[in-house]
Amino acid sequence: MTDLLTRMRRVNNDEATKAIVYEGATVNQLSAMFNLSKTEIAKRIRTLPPAGVRSGYPIYKVSDAAPYLVEPKVDVEGYVRRMGLKDLPPPLQKDLWAAMNGQLKFEQTQGTVWRVERIQEIWSEWHKRVRMTLLLAPDEAEREGRISPDGLIWFREFIDRLLLSLYQEVTSVMEQMPIQPAGIVEYVEDDASGIEADDADQPSLDEDDDGI
Repeated sequence: MTDLLTRMRRVNNDEATKAIVYEGATVNQLSAMFNLSKTEIAKRIRTLPPAGVRSGYPIYKVSDAAPYLVEPKVDVEGYVRRMGLKDLPPPLQKDLWAAMNGQLKFEQTQGTVWRVERIQEIWSEWHKRVRMTLLLAPDEAEREGRISPDGLIWFREFIDRLLLSLYQEVTSVMEQMPIQPAGIVEYVEDDASGIEADDADQPSLDEDDDGI
């Protein structure tokens, strides 16, 4: 920073300072400010759009470039815990999805988690068996002579009402369950997310040192 200030004083200190503060700094100037090589500066801010051009070289708002150049003095672990899934960079999203799916597969193997379609299959089979059993109950009572003709009519109507009520209640619960895909959810990476910036997009490193 001292070297930068010394060199700036040689070419109208006030004007140069205003240009950096209000317009932006070149890669050379950022290198001097943050004590990093020009190559490292260019690498870190390669995805940061320039704020403008000065003397043919791109310039960057210091406040915009600083987060890319300064190691954060925060509780990184706590910050990451508060982040949502979409706040994570694509590689970490992919790892998180892989971990979540791995846990899901394990829990399914252990029988602690059931897929919705499996529950629906079991309910459908159970409903068929219960329905058949209840529908045959009046016939069984009639064969054994344990019910009058009028009682038999009431019994059949009662079974019909019971089956309808049971079907409606359970179906209502099933409809509120989330719809799941046929397989484990897989992370799909956006093609653009993993593309490195082209050389043409890289900040220029050919600035003249005297052009600060």
